Amino acid sequence: MPLKHIVCPVDGSEHALRAVAHAAHLAAALKSRLTLLSVRPYVIGRNQVVEMVTPGEAAEILAAAANLARSHGVETAATVDFQARDVAFAIVDYAEREKADLIVMGSAGKDAVRRFLLGSTSMDVLRKSVCPVTIVH
Repeated sequence: MPLKHIVCPVDGSEHALRAVAHAAHLAAALKSRLTLLSVRPYVIGRNQVVEMVTPGEAAEILAAAANLARSHGVETAATVDFQARDVAFAIVDYAEREKADLIVMGSAGKDAVRRFLLGSTSMDVLRKSVCPVTIVH
């Protein structure tokens, strides 16, 4: 199966940056399209929506990830940023809508408290995705 489109979710964590390096190596070697995806989680309070990551922070995370991808042989990586309550669902939904052939993501992100309470985002993506998922440690 040819890998024409690789999606790599990023959150600025060390694991996510290792995943970017791995995804970029694959994309460069296979001449695949690479999309770096920032999904900004939010929670709904009584009278407000609380952003867990601001648009500015997401832009910085995506810029750093794109620079890293460039240093690993990917001249142009697409960057996508949006908000979602369920990060894992948003990643899987995006990959399906955009017909991704592979999701490459880090094994642990910056959501340690949420992960402790609700479960790992990477494990949720692994369970829900219809395309292959590579988890990078």
